[in-house]
Amino acid sequence: MSLADDWFAINNAIATYVVAVDTRDMRLLDQVFTKDARIDLATVGVLDPAAYAELCNTVLPGLDATQHHLGLPVIAIEGDKAQARTYFIAQHTRNALAPDPHFLVGGWYDDEFARTAEGWRITSRIGTAAWFDGNAQVLGQDIPAGAPPRTAGHAAPAWLIPR
Repeated sequence: MSLADDWFAINNAIATYVVAVDTRDMRLLDQVFTKDARIDLATVGVLDPAAYAELCNTVLPGLDATQHHLGLPVIAIEGDKAQARTYFIAQHTRNALAPDPHFLVGGWYDDEFARTAEGWRITSRIGTAAWFDGNAQVLGQDIPAGAPPRTAGHAAPAWLIPR
């Protein structure tokens, strides 16, 4: 595989994640994560892919719509390992909460990848929320609008900084 092929495959895995969530087809997560991946998402906690799929299968049917938008990822590939940062905006809608049925989250995913026999898969994902807007009750949570305190996760990834 060429570097361009690797970059495309990694980008495709990142994009397949949002298709899985927005179509509610958790089978697609097998094309995204290794079975033992660590998924650490702001406001959700740390889960493995099976537990994350179960959570999605529980929460998503209560929403009328979700739509996740991704920015172009920054990817660093070293042999059979890779890292990526991808910015996102995630919209969640529950019509029953009108006139305030929307909850929006903006942030980024920091992913670690491994080349597997099935292709590039995420072995670790950390989702950092940079801001929230709207009615957090859409997700059954009590999250104030605005930006949470900055943490170490707000720094540029070390692998991106020139040595």
